[in-house]
Amino acid sequence: MWSRIADDLFLWRDSCNVYAIRRGDEAILIDSGTGLVAGHLGDIGVRTVAHVLHTHHHRDQCQGSTRLHAAGARLWAPEYEADLLGDPEGMWQGRPLLNSYSGRSDRFSPLTGLPLAGTLLDYGTWEWGDVRLTVLPVPGHTLGSCALLWDGMAAFTGDLLYAPGKVWSMGTFQYNYNGCGGALLSIRSLQMLRHASPAVLLPSHGEPMRDAARALAETEDALAAFVAARDPELARLADALSRPLESVSPHLLRDRYSVSSNWVVLSGDGHALWIDYGYPHHVCITEAGGDRAGKRPLLHGLEQLRDEFGVQQIDAVVITHHHDDHVAAVNALRRATGAQVWAPENFADVLEHPDAYKTQCVWYDPIPVDRVLALGEAVSWRGIALTPHAQPGHTRYAACIDLQVDGRRCLAIGDQFPHNYIYANQFAIGDYPDTVRLWRGIGPDLILPGHGPAQEGPAYIDRFADHAQETDALHARLLPLEELDFGAGGQAVEVRPYHAFAAPGDTVEVVVAARNPLARAAEVRVRLALPEGWRADPGEASAAAEPHGTASLAFRLTVGGAPVRRARYAAELTVDGRPFGQVEEGFVTVGVRPARGR
Repeated sequence: MWSRIADDLFLWRDSCNVYAIRRGDEAILIDSGTGLVAGHLGDIGVRTVAHVLHTHHHRDQCQGSTRLHAAGARLWAPEYEADLLGDPEGMWQGRPLLNSYSGRSDRFSPLTGLPLAGTLLDYGTWEWGDVRLTVLPVPGHTLGSCALLWDGMAAFTGDLLYAPGKVWSMGTFQYNYNGCGGALLSIRSLQMLRHASPAVLLPSHGEPMRDAARALAETEDALAAFVAARDPELARLADALSRPLESVSPHLLRDRYSVSSNWVVLSGDGHALWIDYGYPHHVCITEAGGDRAGKRPLLHGLEQLRDEFGVQQIDAVVITHHHDDHVAAVNALRRATGAQVWAPENFADVLEHPDAYKTQCVWYDPIPVDRVLALGEAVSWRGIALTPHAQPGHTRYAACIDLQVDGRRCLAIGDQFPHNYIYANQFAIGDYPDTVRLWRGIGPDLILPGHGPAQEGPAYIDRFADHAQETDALHARLLPLEELDFGAGGQAVEVRPYHAFAAPGDTVEVVVAARNPLARAAEVRVRLALPEGWRADPGEASAAAEPHGTASLAFRLTVGGAPVRRARYAAELTVDGRPFGQVEEGFVTVGVRPARGR
């Protein structure tokens, strides 16, 4: 039976609460329950359901969605649960059933995938006529749960809470074998929802709560007591997440709890600029698991910036390198605040086209860059000059950012630390000594590292210099550089794009950069080994390369007609007549929608 909550807002009680927002003889539903609602739409004057929006992936929320879709409804999933709702087959086939230590509730996914029309983007908006819903991530009950805020009037909260001081389930909090990360994330979600100030809470189970502030506060207090009894360390983190920023100087702040150190520069007149913006805390990637939902980025520090530091606008985020712990929440920040993304020219393309590069820790989605920063050239932000400088080492795609704050010369160095060179990120011999020369030329008073607190510049550089000399000496000792120099990591060939997407029968442009490992000029030759039925034009290519130089060779691949995910091909290298074999691979996905996480 239907209950009327407000004009054109109704509640149908089923395996979960199903909410209907009515406009004329059409409606949208929040969750679908078992689908019984489909036979009772006429009771509230509704002829058709236009859309069903899901708060999370559990079967009690979505069992009836297939029936509603067959009657014409379009189905929508939270951004970080689109795989569990739209393509649960991957979970069903990949999830261990025996000797499993995961407590995730993903087995409560639908038995078969739903035909999704699209996703509800975290911090984005979804509109249907004059109905405008804001998507707020509320992880806790599940990692990808979202709440839908309707014009500040009501919040459809899924299973974040059941009643004031009550939750629907405790078991879903235990993502791993013996933790309670879901409870901590629920506390943070309750805090974020409280700051949104909805008038009424509409849960998936339980009664509507018209004193929203009291309900949220009581549930937060009850969960905090549980976490304190279960894991005191997490309890301390729960208490700090709403105020993660600490002052380094009057106009420079550090996020103490973000997985990487994210820095904030204050203008003094209500504006702020971030340097990097990644995961808010370690629970995202330790207790939750390594899949995409386990790396869901939440906004962090914004409440404190507004309430304690008077910040009204985030102007931009400046990025030091492409790794996910430094960029994971950048798209969400742009969506929520309108902040621009500024990136140095030596890796802006990596952010915008992550599939094209074979390097570690790239974010799943393209990150559009609003302003590409020329290396070595200062840009001004509200009277503060920022100068990016190329800084390969930890990764080839990195820069340090030179800026003056509160009378001190600061240098944000990302992750350029001793013993932190990563071969798969294309570390090269000479990167670290070059870094020392660069830093000494800049002469920073203060180093802002990508992990940990600020460091005094001269002492840090001296320590790094000792390590730089030792690192190169050890590589020279161990590698046969005089005979064959394929670099520190041994990468002979680079294929770009590394992963391409095409329609059946299309052509794909590929560039193969082949290294000459010899101390003399030599011919480098590349032949592509292709799947059956594919063609390359030319079939093989060659060019002269300088000593230890690189030759770029262009190919056009004509792909096959059958859809396939990650079809492989290889680049076979010959230098000066000496074969080195199929030293590098590339991928083309043909006629298949890119999977989440590619």
